[in-house]
Amino acid sequence: MSHNFMSHNSTKASAADVAVNIAAVLLTAAVAVLLCIYFLKQNGVFDKTSGELQTPHVIGTEQVGEMPVVTETVTESASQTETSAVSVTEPVQTVATGDFDPEFFEKVFMVGDSLSVGFINYEYLKPENVFAQVAITPSSVMTTEIDGVSVYKKAADFDPEYICIMLGTNGLSYLKGSYMAEKMNVFIDELEKNCPEAQIVLVSIPPVTEKHESEKPEKVDLIIRYNEHIKKLAAERSLVYADSYPQLCDETGYLASDYAETDGLHLKIHAYPVILSTIQAAVENNTVPSLDDISEELLVDIESEMDESTVFEQTSQAIQTEISAEMQSETFTKNN
Repeated sequence: MSHNFMSHNSTKASAADVAVNIAAVLLTAAVAVLLCIYFLKQNGVFDKTSGELQTPHVIGTEQVGEMPVVTETVTESASQTETSAVSVTEPVQTVATGDFDPEFFEKVFMVGDSLSVGFINYEYLKPENVFAQVAITPSSVMTTEIDGVSVYKKAADFDPEYICIMLGTNGLSYLKGSYMAEKMNVFIDELEKNCPEAQIVLVSIPPVTEKHESEKPEKVDLIIRYNEHIKKLAAERSLVYADSYPQLCDETGYLASDYAETDGLHLKIHAYPVILSTIQAAVENNTVPSLDDISEELLVDIESEMDESTVFEQTSQAIQTEISAEMQSETFTKNN
């Protein structure tokens, strides 16, 4: 009788242990499931409202590795829905962006117009690395002050290793390329006086879109011609010339839509790495052009225009200072 009682109690204890063990396993599994759901929610993979799994947003191949198929698909969708006048962020690109080393540009000082303001706006260069303002030309930059500081003062205080100049777009509609190149030559003289240790780099100005050319005075022919003047100046002074113009063109020879803002003149974020990579490659390869690289026909045009510099200087001053034709005529009469 005593033996049967002990056996019965042992069986009841064993069943209780099994029940406790099963409950513990179920509880552990439930906790694990809850932890997984919490983790997925925190990482944006699990939708908090619908409870459905979501695909992570693809920022770009530079952040998630090489995913050409995904990038191409997203790019097509982005280009079809793009409506804003100025793109602040561009997630992906359909063309090469250009590889450049940010550390290389820590000692680069950029001089330019509204196109170069983009280096600051898109955070490729720091504000202290750039002297740029809307409507600046190779002539007006020499007297322009930004926040009360001249280009010479800002450059000298920055103490750059390289000074890159990308100027000329604003003068295309009323100044000849030879005149602007002549003013650029004077500007370089002054820069070298203030920053004797810096290496000057001349940078080609970008193309425009075909639509912009049909509506505005900035023409591709004028840009090509002006860039040739700058290339000749670089050859004469043994300066590095960085030519990003071909990289920014599409197959028709105009500014590629991937790089063009809606006005067809200013540049999207994608264009700036192309320009920077071109500058770095030109400097590292010491790309100094030769006069043999300039076409004979264009050299003749340059020589014939040089005699007209005075006329275009007067025109430039009149436009930049907004002096009327009547005031100029009155001043001329008094002086004579």
